[in-house]
Amino acid sequence: MHIDGQTIAAFAIVGVAAVIVGKRILGQLLAFRSTPGQSGEGCPGCGGCGNAGKIKQEDRKPQLIQLQTRPPAHLRRPPSQS
Repeated sequence: MHIDGQTIAAFAIVGVAAVIVGKRILGQLLAFRSTPGQSGEGCPGCGGCGNAGKIKQEDRKPQLIQLQTRPPAHLRRPPSQS
């Protein structure tokens, strides 16, 4: 088998892609398996502020979702002139 520069470049690209995909899959598996409070970092997405045991589930406020029923002013049609 003849190995030239193109073959080496192709193997390098495939290898880097495999490492990136493997790291993402491993990260997803580790995030799926860990539960909040057991990892010692607190809440998911938290920087480890130390409030892990202080905030109860029922004390957390739901996030506000704002629904827009009218288009923004710059997308409205101008009033018709009759």
